[in-house]
Amino acid sequence: MKKIVTAVSLFFCVNSVAAFELKVPAQCDSNWASKTPMQQVAANKISKVYEAAGIDPGRCYGWTNLGSGDIWYDFSRELKIHAIDTVKSNYMGVWPLTRWPYEVDDAEVAAIYAVEGAQEGDVWDRYESNRYLNTETLGCLANIPLRYGDLESDGVNELVLPLGNNDQQVDWVVFSPTAGKIIFSARIALQDFFEAPDNAWAYYLSYAAGPKALMGKRAYAKLYFSDFDKNAKADILVWRKQYSSLTKKNSSGKGFELKHQNYRHYELINGEYLPQKTDSATIKNWLKTSKLTWQKGFPSTSECAGQKGQLIPEMHDVLLNDPDVLQ
Repeated sequence: MKKIVTAVSLFFCVNSVAAFELKVPAQCDSNWASKTPMQQVAANKISKVYEAAGIDPGRCYGWTNLGSGDIWYDFSRELKIHAIDTVKSNYMGVWPLTRWPYEVDDAEVAAIYAVEGAQEGDVWDRYESNRYLNTETLGCLANIPLRYGDLESDGVNELVLPLGNNDQQVDWVVFSPTAGKIIFSARIALQDFFEAPDNAWAYYLSYAAGPKALMGKRAYAKLYFSDFDKNAKADILVWRKQYSSLTKKNSSGKGFELKHQNYRHYELINGEYLPQKTDSATIKNWLKTSKLTWQKGFPSTSECAGQKGQLIPEMHDVLLNDPDVLQ
């Protein structure tokens, strides 16, 4: 089979050491003419396999064979990855996406994204499908929720899924079809705030808490890719920050203040990025030595129309009152 020629590709050079390209596969939209002949043939075969197997895959985001081969992966808005062999006309199985345990089971990391007052069943603690794919927030990253690329430059492509819920949250998920599981995930944005009325005690209140009138919060993360510990294994560093609204009584300016931040080191071991017991001082020194600032972490630049190449406004906001985000 010939390789797919994608209409769009996204290139991330996160630092001077690591670079990888994320390609955009066939998207499930009405623009059939934008699909290559191979993608069109695959779509028809995939539909026939579903029909023969009596399977409803759900609403589609896109489909890809990761650049070559007969195995195609169909990603649905119900956050399920389906695998189909288009030559054998065989439905190979499905993987529902649940949050990566190495992030949610880390108590200090989980606290960064805690949403006080959220009701049971709210979306905050799970991956969420973007209801609308034309949002103009958080760099528009979740407007293209299915991509693929070779993060480790080892010749093996992974599915990369920027999953978002409008302007509330964005997760960056790496799924390995070879391993049949998520091998890395980081919540890169969580926003629970709205501008409070003039008579409120804080400048921003919590959307999730509703009438409880709790303080509004924002949390962001930046990712850095390289072999930072020089042991010939790929590393990902994650720098997370959490902010709370300033109160009108105890502050001289409007906006937010930094409340918590942490650093984590994940290393590729047996095909999965596993958390390492690396202290924050060492991680900060790696970033400093590599001259990596907040703005040089991923994601940094927007994909929104009219903002492409510019810094993502929410993650580099002067209202955060944090010098880090301006460097």
